[in-house]
Amino acid sequence: MTRKLTIFNDLHLGSIYAMKDLAKGLLEGRSDTDTYLLGDVIDLGNCRSEELEQWVHLAIRLSEAYSGRYIPGNHERGLLGSHKLYAQIGPTILAHGDFEWWGQEKAWANWKEPRGRGPLGYYAKSVMNWARAFTHSGITQEFLDRVVRLCNGRGATRYICGHRHPPERLTATHKGIEVIVLPRGRSEVFLDD
Repeated sequence: MTRKLTIFNDLHLGSIYAMKDLAKGLLEGRSDTDTYLLGDVIDLGNCRSEELEQWVHLAIRLSEAYSGRYIPGNHERGLLGSHKLYAQIGPTILAHGDFEWWGQEKAWANWKEPRGRGPLGYYAKSVMNWARAFTHSGITQEFLDRVVRLCNGRGATRYICGHRHPPERLTATHKGIEVIVLPRGRSEVFLDD
């Protein structure tokens, strides 16, 4: 049987580079048990300081509405905590991806506390992140090795994440593990049981 998942990731709502057009779909999809949020949906580290409260409120609402289907990313964990770094559906692990891309030490160090930014920091950080999107380096061996260790420890054969903002979906198979890295936005993934 094939199961279709709808995944939202890396929308960075609240930041200057937010994918605002997808925000409405988040609240509409909350009752669909096949809709998942894979982190950095709300950007509590790069939103404007004066708007922080409204974004914190929305992050909490989404976390409650999606329950175990909202995996916080590095821009939300300061508020939402690390209560769930992964979701697993049969042989498939769903993750934000920062732990596998960066390694545990850097991932823990890069959690963004909900602080917002003043006008200068808001625009400066946004320009830096926009530029980073054009220098994407692809899938690394170190990332693949971390994914394989995670999947082997959990009996999984597939790993799906976001976090890196590639311009298009990236796929690889490494040591029997299928790896999918999603671009920012809304994606559909089909799982065969």
